[in-house]
Amino acid sequence: MMFSPDSQTLISASQDKTIKRWDLNNMTVLQTFSDHDAPVNSVAVSADGNQLVSGSWDKIVKVWRSF
Repeated sequence: MMFSPDSQTLISASQDKTIKRWDLNNMTVLQTFSDHDAPVNSVAVSADGNQLVSGSWDKIVKVWRSF
């Protein structure tokens, strides 16, 4: 899990094979990413906040642009 560069959202990785972007003001899910075939164990956001990188037990690293 990590905070976005603007500290307004939280990115979480999950055992259910998804990544979620949460609005920290009201704790609602803004977006769900679900393209991994195994639990997601790591996430990182670029400094400009335009790209998300995720790693999973499926041995694949994905880059999500303009999320």
